[in-house]
Amino acid sequence: MRIYSSNQLKAIDAYTIEHEPVSSVDLMERAAEVLLSAFTGIFDRNNSVVIYAGRGNNGGDALALARLLFLSHYEVVVYLVDGTNRLSDDATINLERLHGLPEIPVHILSAQSLLPVHQAPQVIIDGLLGLGLNRPAEGLYAKLINHINSSPVPVFSIDIPSGMNADGYGMGAVISANVTVSFQFPKYAFLLPENERCLGNWMVLPIGLHTDFASSLPVDYEIIDPKLVKSTYRYRSRFAHKGTFGHTLIVAGSYGKIGAAVLATKAALRSGAGLVTAHVPQKGMDTIHSAIPEAMVQPDRSEIMVSKVDHPERFSAIGFGPGVGTKPNTILCLADLFDNYKGPLVIDADGLNILAERPDLLNRLPHGTVLTPHPKEFDRMFGSTRTHLERIELQRTMAKQYGVIIVLKGGYTSIADEKGYCYFNILGNAGMATGGMGDALTGIIAGLLGQGYAPVHAAITAVYLHAYAGDICAKSNGQEFLVASDVINALGQAFISISQ
Repeated sequence: MRIYSSNQLKAIDAYTIEHEPVSSVDLMERAAEVLLSAFTGIFDRNNSVVIYAGRGNNGGDALALARLLFLSHYEVVVYLVDGTNRLSDDATINLERLHGLPEIPVHILSAQSLLPVHQAPQVIIDGLLGLGLNRPAEGLYAKLINHINSSPVPVFSIDIPSGMNADGYGMGAVISANVTVSFQFPKYAFLLPENERCLGNWMVLPIGLHTDFASSLPVDYEIIDPKLVKSTYRYRSRFAHKGTFGHTLIVAGSYGKIGAAVLATKAALRSGAGLVTAHVPQKGMDTIHSAIPEAMVQPDRSEIMVSKVDHPERFSAIGFGPGVGTKPNTILCLADLFDNYKGPLVIDADGLNILAERPDLLNRLPHGTVLTPHPKEFDRMFGSTRTHLERIELQRTMAKQYGVIIVLKGGYTSIADEKGYCYFNILGNAGMATGGMGDALTGIIAGLLGQGYAPVHAAITAVYLHAYAGDICAKSNGQEFLVASDVINALGQAFISISQ
């Protein structure tokens, strides 16, 4: 699930055509067959189909699909932009094939044409503009995009919604699709929240492009999939014991926020840590003992806050931040850990707020520390950006500058490693946008770090498992019902999915 630029995608197409070998028009036919399978799985024959085809190869895909849909007994009408003398070679071939089926009406649209009326139960197929777009749609194309968007008819976009830049955002008029079917690889644009309204439900379907060549190309982005997570999963020996799986310390909680410590500690245990100790204010001891009998408790010197962690070297990994507040003594506690603890760290919540208040501490972050900000926490630490694309680029820059792992939480959580390589998680759901989810994620990362996972692998695995468990819960009880404790309790099923 590597993410390629639009220029790389064109190169992969060209290499496949030359080295499979396969003619470009036959590759287009292969793509049309994939589109047909996706379309018929969603829309039945009670839906008449209106197809908009542009002059390029995206239009050629649409024309090939029109023929296959007609042969599959759909009622099809085609609207072709600007006549026939400027079509791409493969689009011209597919138009000629359509002419062999006179039952399919083909209307030529010009700037002076009356625009079609769309009425249910029609479906619109968008084949106007493809991934090669590098400027805003204009003229008749922009007029058609706006016309399609103004209709109540569902839209099925081929490869990418027309008007969208595959490497970034829509630039002016962009189709608002209900379904987008991308060929072989996802586009970077699909991962940006600003594009969500234009994509609808998107899917990636293979068309037999040359994957060996694709794998040889350098990329900066990758989508986390089960294969990636399984590649670093640490299987357990029958003769292992609790010491084998590390001793994780969770530094969390303050007066009124001991629940954050409970969630993070429980998540660390449920992630497989051999031993887990919660370092909490003295007044939180009884809560931890009663809520999590499997955990040990290390009381702070303070009754109401975290102020000092004694002998941190005893622990395999430390998670710091959920609910700790930003009092001066707590800031000193974190700074002391930076100076005196040599093991792996994950910092979340108020730990991140401390870094935002004390940016000098960023230069003292131990190499490989995992930071887990949501967008506002990220902006407070590193500065605001105009778009999420800019935020991701800043995330990569800061991860390289400070030698840390930055987990930028969101609809598609991104994980930047010390080299600036970025992984995207596309699991999870909006039901997870509730208090305590970040505390649970911190505990899972800390638990995996304590077991010996490399920091980037701990972050990737934890984010994946956390989101997978969230999807299990949402499927069972709905998104609105979902709370962080549910996700922690579903981690077992998530682990099973990667251990088999």
